Amino acid sequence: MSHALNGYMVAIQDGQPRPWRLLISDPLTVVQIEREVWCLGGGGLVTNLLKKGIPFEVLHTECHEATTFLPSPGPVLHPTEKEPHLADYFAYRHDLVDFFRTYPHAHAAALCAGGILWRTAVDVLPLPCEDAVIGPFHRAASISRKIDGDMYWTPRLTGKEERVVVGVYRWAEGKLHYDMGDPC
Repeated sequence: MSHALNGYMVAIQDGQPRPWRLLISDPLTVVQIEREVWCLGGGGLVTNLLKKGIPFEVLHTECHEATTFLPSPGPVLHPTEKEPHLADYFAYRHDLVDFFRTYPHAHAAALCAGGILWRTAVDVLPLPCEDAVIGPFHRAASISRKIDGDMYWTPRLTGKEERVVVGVYRWAEGKLHYDMGDPC
């Protein structure tokens, strides 16, 4: 474990070489990892972080470039002249499953983010195996960072993708906006 930019780099310590590390920003999480010995066995570290919704970043030394990457179109357009109903919520959950299967980097990034993004991801799909979260992913679906001279790639969510995950709809031009009350 070493201190890195904005966090701590954590690696599984079982003697197996891996092309990835984890970046954890919360020092209390690092203490929990040490106390509960999550770094010693393969699979335990990532699995425990995912089960508990603890935020972390995957730092992978590789990314995919050869294949074509089609970015997400973003939130769906809500039909004109139609108020949202319970059926729309169920459609959103169904669409989110398809979205995560089409954009596996988005599923990995949401799971690693913790908070509402993690909660939403675990609500619509079971926790995936470790390999589905640690990648590598396409360069266009990742951010890069250089730490101690080494380049790493981390799956990321764009703003559009985040809005898809949390269930935002785009409203058609001219659609009536319903008053949700005073926000204050």
